[in-house]
Amino acid sequence: MTSTRYAAPAAPDRAAAEVTSFEPLRLILDGARWAPSGDNVQPWRFRILDAERVEVDLHGDDSFYETLWNAKGIYLAAGGLLETLRIVASQQDRRMQWKLKADARAKALQLRFAADASVTVDPLHPFVSTRSVRRHAYRLKPLTTQQRARLQQSVGNAFELVWKESAGARWHAARLNMKAADIRLRLRETFDISQEILDWERDFSPERIPVKAIAVDPMTRQLMKFLLQKWSRIDFMNRYAGGTVLPAIEMDLVPGMACAAHFLICFPAHVPDPGSPQALIHAGQAMQRLWLQATAEGLALQPSMAPMLMAGYHLQPAALPRLAQASRQMVDWIRDYAQVEPDRIAFMGRIGTPRTPHVTARSVRKPLNDLLVDNRAP
Repeated sequence: MTSTRYAAPAAPDRAAAEVTSFEPLRLILDGARWAPSGDNVQPWRFRILDAERVEVDLHGDDSFYETLWNAKGIYLAAGGLLETLRIVASQQDRRMQWKLKADARAKALQLRFAADASVTVDPLHPFVSTRSVRRHAYRLKPLTTQQRARLQQSVGNAFELVWKESAGARWHAARLNMKAADIRLRLRETFDISQEILDWERDFSPERIPVKAIAVDPMTRQLMKFLLQKWSRIDFMNRYAGGTVLPAIEMDLVPGMACAAHFLICFPAHVPDPGSPQALIHAGQAMQRLWLQATAEGLALQPSMAPMLMAGYHLQPAALPRLAQASRQMVDWIRDYAQVEPDRIAFMGRIGTPRTPHVTARSVRKPLNDLLVDNRAP
């Protein structure tokens, strides 16, 4: 009796095919890591559901800065992330759709990246990873009419882009930021945050802010390192030695004057609820488009959100009386500077031509694997 062996044809490598199908999605998420976030906290985690769908968990809304601004910063950052995702997805011939997850207990976004051959690569894509915060003094070279027009176009018609370009306007903005710094630098809570977020060892930090990226000279940097070791040192300097003056001059006054302009992204008066999650997400998308367009123009940009944050300090249950009074005054100072109601302001910053094109210190990002949770991708 003879036996015959049957050789089945080679089956396709299903595992390899699944890996290939998920690759565009991983590339999109990897590129989106470069979205901006306050203090480089990267308040998002990605949950890959299948080759097209992702859920994004947002966290950090209970942090001190977020409580000062009623958790608005989380949604502004989410908008910046969404715009970055949309831009990066365009290179993969994917069209992004998003919605807020219908769950009041959690802040999350539901995304779908559908293949679409009609999608064209967004021209801002090359600048996603090179965009960064430039905190030092810029050149005094004014913006050109063409630059202002392109920057306005990047924001779109849904928002008002307000320029503060004259020397007097820049002085007004610098003084506003100095007043905010005087509150911020006296708070124990911000001392704790500074200890956590400043990176003294690395010039390119994946989860913090490199100290060398801050606009202070080496001597002030060494003094900061000494003072930030203990709250009692900071408190003593602030009470008896004008401890907030030097950092405010170096980080707010000098950079505030040495720029082309300050600017505000504002909600138009007809927007019924500028503090809603949807409105703030759209504002974050406009913020990121403006920032990327500025990078494409060879310009530098720095957010100036401290006044908006410090204006909310007096609402804290344990607010110190003297600083609470300054916080209440901050609301009026913002109104006087912006000439709009503070709740209509989505974003503030300064812009200009950097003195050098080379970035020697900046925040980078965590690896994608550190931002993935419950990953279902092969």
